[in-house]
Amino acid sequence: RGEARVLKASSEFFMQQGNYPAAVRTATEGAILMEDCGDNTFAAHLRYTLAGLHLHSERFADAARAAMDGLKLARLGEDKRVTVQMMFTSLEANNAILEGAAMEEKMTKTFKQGIEKMKRLAKEAIGISVKIKDAGLEAAANYWVGHLFLME
Repeated sequence: RGEARVLKASSEFFMQQGNYPAAVRTATEGAILMEDCGDNTFAAHLRYTLAGLHLHSERFADAARAAMDGLKLARLGEDKRVTVQMMFTSLEANNAILEGAAMEEKMTKTFKQGIEKMKRLAKEAIGISVKIKDAGLEAAANYWVGHLFLME
């Protein structure tokens, strides 16, 4: 786990230095290491870092993939807050993809399906937030639901 923490910090350092490929490589390496060790929660944290790197570099499809991978790992862990945070990261990445769509695409079936999928995820985040009694996460999840209704 210590090695993965170093890889996570190194990844963030590389990103600050503008070395995107090295940042992605080290975050990915750390996530794989933690998955192999069976630490799904920390692997999810590293996927969160990876998704953030992709978002920062405007590689939204890669960010969405990393966020969904992190969400799958977070669901295997016991920390529900990490699960909700990964849901938010997935929503953020998918939101960036959908906002990049041209205005005429808002009526397409694919766009509408994307919005519906994101709404289900946001509503699930509300449910988990209520169960763990975290008002801050609940408020953020409600924000996402409202945002997605406005995007329709």
